[in-house]
Amino acid sequence: MNKYIQGCIIALLLSVFGLSAVADDRRGGADSEKEVPLNRVPAHVLEAAKTVKRGMFIQRVTFELEKDIHFYYIHGSLYGDQLKIAVRDDGEIMDVSSSKNDR
Repeated sequence: MNKYIQGCIIALLLSVFGLSAVADDRRGGADSEKEVPLNRVPAHVLEAAKTVKRGMFIQRVTFELEKDIHFYYIHGSLYGDQLKIAVRDDGEIMDVSSSKNDR
């Protein structure tokens, strides 16, 4: 086999395995939330969360894939309460939970 064909085959294999590794990394394991830098969260996801709890301070965002649906979990606080808002990647709010901080 000539070197050009060998090179093409190697490049093809590397790209296939590289893409599957990226997909596996994004998919994560079952019930595995991964931290997402705030600047990597889609703007419409953040805006959806902010409309639910206006004035909330966003502390961190995690990402999870559940049953082929991408969820962003917006963790934050408002007036001393801890909030967690589940937002689908299309911007639909799926769940809002809060816990009171006892002082």
